Amino acid sequence: MKKTYQRQIEEVTRLRHRLSELEALRTNPSEPVPSQVYQEFMQVILQLEKAEQKLRHSTLEVRERISITNTEIITILHAYLSLQKQMRAAEDLFLANIVHPAHSLQLAKQQRTYLEREYQRIETNIRQECYATHQELEQDIRQVLRTSDTYTEQSSADEANSDYDSSIPPFADLLNLTTDDVEDAIAKSELVAEFKRVVLPAVHPDTSQSSPEEFNTAFDIYKKMDFLLMQAYLVQYKPADLVEADFDPLIELPQQVEKLEQTAKLLTRLQRRLDHLQQDLTEQEATDPEHVQQKMQEQRQELLERIQEESEHILTLRKKLEALLE
Repeated sequence: MKKTYQRQIEEVTRLRHRLSELEALRTNPSEPVPSQVYQEFMQVILQLEKAEQKLRHSTLEVRERISITNTEIITILHAYLSLQKQMRAAEDLFLANIVHPAHSLQLAKQQRTYLEREYQRIETNIRQECYATHQELEQDIRQVLRTSDTYTEQSSADEANSDYDSSIPPFADLLNLTTDDVEDAIAKSELVAEFKRVVLPAVHPDTSQSSPEEFNTAFDIYKKMDFLLMQAYLVQYKPADLVEADFDPLIELPQQVEKLEQTAKLLTRLQRRLDHLQQDLTEQEATDPEHVQQKMQEQRQELLERIQEESEHILTLRKKLEALLE
């Protein structure tokens, strides 16, 4: 398709050049103008008008394809954000219902195993009269109980740090940037500036009709420097270019073809991102999230019951250790 446009551009360029030559011959006062010059002059004018009309039609055609591609980009962006939201909800449920309780259960098992081992050790030492004084026995038991408490402290600390987002990329070391890196960094810097200027005000509740959730989603993309989604957002919110009625297709068409290529690349990359995200969701998560949630609730309840059992064993062992002091 690009070759077709290139041939049209070359044809218009050739005819304009020939028209200029004929105009120079026609207006030359020093020599009589042959009749064939007038004939060719009129023919070239007609040919040029026809070629420019074809070029203008091609320009409008490319603009239409850009508009259609932009619509597809916006549709995929919304599908991606919706699926991402669904996936994050599933991940949050999995963390809350499975991962955190399972981790707590693991720590409880380790704590119970530790107390059982230490209780047997201390009880054996008492039978074998290994403690010289009652104070030495008490110090050993108190140290075991303090160590046992660290398992509970670790569980609480892990839960407190569970919201840490490790997906935010670190900034590059500026001293190690190559020329290509610098050019890429400039382009990304311009993209970020345009995103802040165009998109954030368009989705902020104070300056638009958007909901706080919409703004939070866009701002999260900005914080993570997700350049692909930032480009897609700009397609949706950046004002459309004004179309001049008397545009020169010789200048306009190459610009529009380049813009179409960039837009098509963005669409391809965005579709690839959506495909990858869809692969990460199981079929049941995508089609029956309520069943998945119910199953996780059942698993959570089972884990909590087992944690309760371990806690009771731990409490019993602590009491037995404290009883050894008597």
